[in-house]
Amino acid sequence: MTLKKRIFLSILIVSILIVVTIGIFNFIQLRNNLEGEISTNFKRIHSLYKTFEDFEISRLKETAGPGSLLKVSEDRCKNKFKVYDLTNEGTVVGFYVTKKEGCYLVYSHLADILDLIKLVEDIDWMIIYDKKFIEGILKEYGIQDIYIKDRYVFKKVLVEDASSTEILSLTDYMDIDGYRIVGEFPDKKFIMDIPILIRGEIPAGRIIIVKDMATLYRSYIVEFIKLTLYNFVLTFLISFIVYLTIRRVVSGIELIKDTAESFQRGDFSKIEALEREIAREKNRDEIYMLKHSILLMGERLKDLIEEIKTERDKLQEIAYIDHLTGLYNRRFFFEHIKLIIENAKRYGNIFTLVVFDIDNFKHINDNYGHDVGDRVLKEFAEILKSNVRSSDIVSRFGGEEFVVVLQNSDAESGFQVAERIRKIFEQKKFPVNGKYISTTVSGGISTYREDVDNIDTLIKEADIALYRAKKLGKNRIVIYKPGMESESSAEEGGIQGGTSQGS
Repeated sequence: MTLKKRIFLSILIVSILIVVTIGIFNFIQLRNNLEGEISTNFKRIHSLYKTFEDFEISRLKETAGPGSLLKVSEDRCKNKFKVYDLTNEGTVVGFYVTKKEGCYLVYSHLADILDLIKLVEDIDWMIIYDKKFIEGILKEYGIQDIYIKDRYVFKKVLVEDASSTEILSLTDYMDIDGYRIVGEFPDKKFIMDIPILIRGEIPAGRIIIVKDMATLYRSYIVEFIKLTLYNFVLTFLISFIVYLTIRRVVSGIELIKDTAESFQRGDFSKIEALEREIAREKNRDEIYMLKHSILLMGERLKDLIEEIKTERDKLQEIAYIDHLTGLYNRRFFFEHIKLIIENAKRYGNIFTLVVFDIDNFKHINDNYGHDVGDRVLKEFAEILKSNVRSSDIVSRFGGEEFVVVLQNSDAESGFQVAERIRKIFEQKKFPVNGKYISTTVSGGISTYREDVDNIDTLIKEADIALYRAKKLGKNRIVIYKPGMESESSAEEGGIQGGTSQGS
């Protein structure tokens, strides 16, 4: 290849890289702008709905008349806040009031509020319910036949009302959380949902709001095409000027480029090829110095990456591993339990937390020495690891206290695992000075529930159960139960080890 062609090829490659890089930047920037506008649409529509809804509630409180009153059961008047409810005419929003004649629902039709939003935002809407769920409520109200008549039913979804029949084709996209964009490009549609809690507590249905985004998407496509063409023309002109100005390039530029790109990917296999290329060089010019500098940079970068990986592994082990037992430490536990709790809240998973404490451990340290105490800790750690699943978390909290998280386990199955560990450890013998000693372990169990907000609550409950196990004579597993805090701190009367599943 001639020098001129090599210069042209190099400039062409650089030009393409510039065009692609700027094109990607423009695409990302426009995409971010588009996502921001979509998010703004969601917030604006949601805020508008809340504003109209609150305005309607205020209007009802001031002007409620016979036409907006519906007598309901007395127990509903316990709810003093804004509620959604069902009538034979459809979903309504309002509030309960107590009158001399009984409890009444002061309401306005939800469809009327949504029609007002449609006028302001040019949206379509529909009100949907889970068919199986809503049938139970309708049966309770005694309006099942009247309500379901002439309604649309798709699979498990019942459509109460819609602003147009066209949006019924979007029922396949009803399983959303917040908002999403659906449809073939560029005919995109923005879909968002608002939950409907019947009587303020039953998540029976949702409001689906649909907005046509085709115009917005087309405008961004046009903008992207304009920016891409401008970028291409500008880059071409600059590249042509550079081509006319620079008439020669030193050989080896492709090797330099390929080597630098491989370094960027973390691939240092081209170092040897670059060394051979430098050895063959006769001219000690700027390009030679550049090759030599890149070689030195690559070698140093390779060494630094290896050093960083080594140090990172050491630091990670120090940060998360208990050096004596090889178990995870307290820091690892608290960093990873957050994800477990989030998954439990989102997907309805359960897990059980067990706090173990080795009985009479201070006595072992004081009478036989800390080396024997360390052997006891290590042995108990091995028993824990060999009796739980790889998905469970086993950690040493400090001293003789250990915490185990048993995922997808309820209190009963967690109790069985903890009891098995207790029995194995109870049988373990430790040779000391020609004789054998043994000890036991006590444990407290707490199980995740929907009303638990953080891990501190579960740890506190497990500690309470552990404290009770100790007071009952040690060497037992106790499951936490509500009210255990107020129970007596000890139970006397011939208790000699064993197990307990709460009081």
